[in-house]
Amino acid sequence: MKTTKYKSPNVAQGLKYSTTYGITLILSKMLRGLVIPKILEPGAYGLFGSIGLFTRYLNFSDLGAVAHFTKEIPRLHFSNDLKAQQSLVNQTFSVLALGLAASSFTLLVLSFYYKGDNADFYKIALVLLIPIFVLGKIREFHMCYLYGIGMYRINTGISIFANYATLISVVPGVLLYGAIGGVVATLISEIFLIIIVLRTVNLPLQWELSRPLFHGVRLYLKQFLVQVTETLSVTIDQALLLLIFGPVSFGIYLLGLTFAWIFEAISEVFNTAFYPKIMQASLVNQSSAINTMQQAIFGYAMSSLLLLPGVMVSLDWLIINYFTKFTLGLDIFSLMLFLGLNRGCLALFKKGYLATNKERVYIYNSLLIVAINSLSVTVAWVSGYSFNEIVLVLVCANLTSFFVFYRGLVDKKQNHFMLNQTMVVSGFFLAVLYQYKRAVMYQFMNIDTVLIVFVAAYASLFLLLWKNKTFMKRLVG
Repeated sequence: MKTTKYKSPNVAQGLKYSTTYGITLILSKMLRGLVIPKILEPGAYGLFGSIGLFTRYLNFSDLGAVAHFTKEIPRLHFSNDLKAQQSLVNQTFSVLALGLAASSFTLLVLSFYYKGDNADFYKIALVLLIPIFVLGKIREFHMCYLYGIGMYRINTGISIFANYATLISVVPGVLLYGAIGGVVATLISEIFLIIIVLRTVNLPLQWELSRPLFHGVRLYLKQFLVQVTETLSVTIDQALLLLIFGPVSFGIYLLGLTFAWIFEAISEVFNTAFYPKIMQASLVNQSSAINTMQQAIFGYAMSSLLLLPGVMVSLDWLIINYFTKFTLGLDIFSLMLFLGLNRGCLALFKKGYLATNKERVYIYNSLLIVAINSLSVTVAWVSGYSFNEIVLVLVCANLTSFFVFYRGLVDKKQNHFMLNQTMVVSGFFLAVLYQYKRAVMYQFMNIDTVLIVFVAAYASLFLLLWKNKTFMKRLVG
């Protein structure tokens, strides 16, 4: 069989396309965050956002096959083992199809028997979620293939199109029919997007129901447990707050997470650019892979620290002048920005754990974080803490989670060992200091003036970086 020699993934090229995607993704999420909460009341926004929790947990249905695929496809592709690569594609698709069938049946049963609060919404939404999840998961599988083999340009183009197509669909949906209209619009956008993806991505798929398939399920177990524990560690706070305080408070919390997500998007830029390089470095030795990951964390932490003050000021301005329905959350939103920064770090750590085959350590650490978050919220709630106080407790617990994951993977011998920790801790103290001292700052300057100063400063910084693109290329290797 004729083989093709694939070039090593280029971090600079990856960063170029992933940065383009990251900027457009942040803009689309900001537009979504600016429009949808403005249309919906906090309760309705909480209901619409709660559907995302169902989707996160439904991802368990693939038994970790897609996560295993994402980990292995770069190694097989860049080692030119095309036969093994196609076998991996077929096996992953087969397990994915079985999981989608099981999850669809589960959603149908839940819809039929659901009797709790807001039953009218959930009975319809859960049925609509079946095709939304199936189509979205198939689309994700194709995008993981592009991502894993380093096809940055195509992956970026489709991803940008997907973000704005969904936004264009959802906004009129919620405007006309509220929360359930947003769910219907999401389904329409997924139908359109899967047609585009299948016509663009050349990924031959074959059903492979054989003994090797079921043997492969055992290989997915670690990735499945990684997926389960990761999802629990980053969603347990949402589930508990929704259960304890209901849709209104959850809607306020969700708006905070929407803006905190900006930092997760920045993390995804570095993740997309560095992941193939990290996996390739793992073929040399574990230390090389971790050093590459540390380089990504350094770039991410530095970018986040630069942006954090401006985002905090902008968020305050928006709540005071635009999101007047959500002013009850003014005392927690700046704190919540650290949640986004921390979770962006955890996403990068995950790639390091996978590249060094330390999935078991990652699983144990994730379970520990789930326990810490659950215990913190429960104790604070039983002790009579307010909603805002419980959010502060969660932010502190997330700082703990950073150290648990970081010290479980990185040691003093690795590049940027102390520097990366120092930058993340600085982000934590900056968020806390601003949250509790911002009233003092605004005694001396109007918030509009402060916002203008930050906009001018960031515009100058952007121009400076644009004029020194060669320096940025050297920085990322």
